[in-house]
Amino acid sequence: MTDPVQLNRRSLLAATAALGACWSTAAATPREVGGATVVRDLWGTPHVYADTRRSLFHGYGHSVAEDRLFQLDMARRSFTGRVAEVLGAAYLDHDRAVRTDTDAVSVRAQYDRLPRHDRDVVDGYAEGVNARIREVLADRERLLPRQYSELGFEPAEWTGLDVVMIFVGTMAVRFSATTNQVENLATLRELVEHFGPERGRRLFDQLVWRDDPTAPTTVPAGPAPGGVPRVLPKFWSRQSAIPVLDG
Repeated sequence: MTDPVQLNRRSLLAATAALGACWSTAAATPREVGGATVVRDLWGTPHVYADTRRSLFHGYGHSVAEDRLFQLDMARRSFTGRVAEVLGAAYLDHDRAVRTDTDAVSVRAQYDRLPRHDRDVVDGYAEGVNARIREVLADRERLLPRQYSELGFEPAEWTGLDVVMIFVGTMAVRFSATTNQVENLATLRELVEHFGPERGRRLFDQLVWRDDPTAPTTVPAGPAPGGVPRVLPKFWSRQSAIPVLDG
């Protein structure tokens, strides 16, 4: 007679394997988005393939918006000085500071002068975000992120300039080593003023570490465990090298 416990274990393993097979198939199913093909691996990471630069970034923008639409929206508001519109008067000082510190007219002029291959990057990304927004607004009940409903607004259309403004606000300002050094100098001066030159410097060195070449990295060098992400075989040849895009 079969042991019921063994039977249950076998049934559970069989069911788990069946679910895993379904998940694997669903995760590897490609989706066509604005001329790009997007394949999500078993971890949900999107892999975007396209024959032109604009289509590639269309797929990229769509994939990010699919996962992080509200975060994208708030990043845009944060770096264009429009947070108070949705989060209230407590953010007016933040918005004023952003608008004061960022020369939007100059950024716009530089955006307008971008060559085609650069415009394809930022405009293609914005088009991908907009494509996802249209999908979300067509099925609000199922796709609209909860934060929009709670705060009482909806995602609005993007432009390539929005993408540029986020780059300026993050890479060129917030995370730039040059602007960090200005903030570090202010911190050092304040510590020295309160604690004297010697102790103030020691405290500063504890707060703002210098680069340590002996520090271990979080992610070890070399290929990721498991090698190439598990995707459909017809895409494998595209992963062997980085394509040169002429479009």
